[in-house]
Amino acid sequence: MVLHFVSVLQRKYAVFKTSDTEMRVALAKRHLGRVLWRVLWFVSLPLTVPLAVFLRILLRLLKPFVHIRFGRLWSPRLGTFSLSTELDLCEKDAGLQPRDSVDIFYHYDQDGYVLREPVKPKEAICNQQLNIMWKRTIHVHDFARVLDNLNRMLPHGKAFIAGGVRADGDYTDLLDLFPAHLSFTQAEEQRGLLELDNLGIEPGAPFVCFHARDPAYLDHVRPRNAKLYGDWSWQNSRDTSIGNYLSAAVKLADLGYYAIRMGKYVREPLHCDNPRVIDYASRFQSDFMDVFLSAKCDFFIGQGTGMTALPITFRRPMGFVNIFPLYEISSCAYCSYHKAIFIPKILYSAAKGRPLTFQEILELGIGNFNVRRDPRHKEISDRLGLEIRENSPEEIAEVALEMHQRLRSMFNSSEEDEELQERFISIIRAYPHMVPVGKDRLVRVGTKFLRAHRDLLG
Repeated sequence: MVLHFVSVLQRKYAVFKTSDTEMRVALAKRHLGRVLWRVLWFVSLPLTVPLAVFLRILLRLLKPFVHIRFGRLWSPRLGTFSLSTELDLCEKDAGLQPRDSVDIFYHYDQDGYVLREPVKPKEAICNQQLNIMWKRTIHVHDFARVLDNLNRMLPHGKAFIAGGVRADGDYTDLLDLFPAHLSFTQAEEQRGLLELDNLGIEPGAPFVCFHARDPAYLDHVRPRNAKLYGDWSWQNSRDTSIGNYLSAAVKLADLGYYAIRMGKYVREPLHCDNPRVIDYASRFQSDFMDVFLSAKCDFFIGQGTGMTALPITFRRPMGFVNIFPLYEISSCAYCSYHKAIFIPKILYSAAKGRPLTFQEILELGIGNFNVRRDPRHKEISDRLGLEIRENSPEEIAEVALEMHQRLRSMFNSSEEDEELQERFISIIRAYPHMVPVGKDRLVRVGTKFLRAHRDLLG
């Protein structure tokens, strides 16, 4: 313990010694702030502990009559604010959480401290329309923050904490068992139809949404204090180029769809002369239509991001592309959602002169690849000369066409295709600690992708 403490001090001193003046001031403020917070916490204990004890006694006395719980809404991120909240409610429907409890939620920002300019949780809400709809469905009150913090001061308070799933995933098919908890009012339905007309979409015409992750949203809305905590560049391996989606959008347009490019903040516009391909993200974006389009589209093409959590919340069919790392197959119900097919990015090894197989990726322990959180991943990446390769425009277009055919009962797979699917799922299920899809979950890779990359099966 003493050696660990000394080691930590040495590392902190080394950072301080090699920093410039601005960085040293920032570090000093950070540590001074922590010291002051701890002093205030200890000074306030004579007041807060009795309040916490009183609250706990009151909650236990009330529990036979009304079971009150307090919960956090992780509202700065679209994925946790939409899908994780939805999964919490599905858990309650399924009896995995107390059905008769009165749950009171408040907005919460778990990583606000790393931002360049931290804001109050209520000011960091990622989508105001989603907030309006949740407030019609669940109790959301800011005073619950104080009561929840008091409850968490004492041990054994889990019975009074609402929520359970968060971002862990849907491993018991809750999305299949229960309908969506969010719905639009009649006025919102009328507004949505009017907005569709403003986008140039004919009444009743089918439309598909698509989205490519880039750094623009986090850089714009959640800029980190890079000097203290680093920037968001460690997540760039998940990014993709919107240009690679254009072929799929045009092919869908040729089939009679409108193809709508989604996103709240995007790095670059989408250039396309086809009037049925709409760059909504660059020209028309609004919080309301982000939700309405995601809820009403015929299907959605995208990757494991907060944007694609919205259509899953409304149970829309999903075509996932550029999935990386493999953990996202199961993370937060993404590719294991029963109305989904997916294709992953490819990890090419310069040292081996070929892509790594799925089994090699899982054997190496990089199925949840993250060089920032696990130094071993960086060592493996450097040693093997790993290059993360995006899906090609042709591969993305094939997923889009397969989704179109499947939803119209036009798709047929051969015995060989089914055998390839079984080989893939058997590999994944051999590593449940890495990709916990469960023995009964249906996970389906895009058919043509798997035919073309059967070498990834080993």
